[in-house]
Amino acid sequence: MHDPPILAYTEAILFWIVFIWSFSLEISHSGIVAGAPSNPQDAGTLRLINLGTNLALFLAFVVSFLPWLVIPDPRLALYVGTGLLVVGSLFRRYCFEF
Repeated sequence: MHDPPILAYTEAILFWIVFIWSFSLEISHSGIVAGAPSNPQDAGTLRLINLGTNLALFLAFVVSFLPWLVIPDPRLALYVGTGLLVVGSLFRRYCFEF
């Protein structure tokens, strides 16, 4: 059976720290978790986006266990993906400042 590298101890520490750090700003800005009232102009799209994001993350995690979808070099993919999380989060934080 295929074991995704994010479940290995050494890789998991770095990935989950970066993952929580990168999405902590998104959670605080979404307003749904914070309990802020929704904007009347929203019409439910923010909830739809959050639901779609959570569904996509869950499906990506589940699909990572399928043997025919295994990436040939999972460690390289993990490091590239973690780096993209860092870069994307830094870009979002830069955009939120302006």
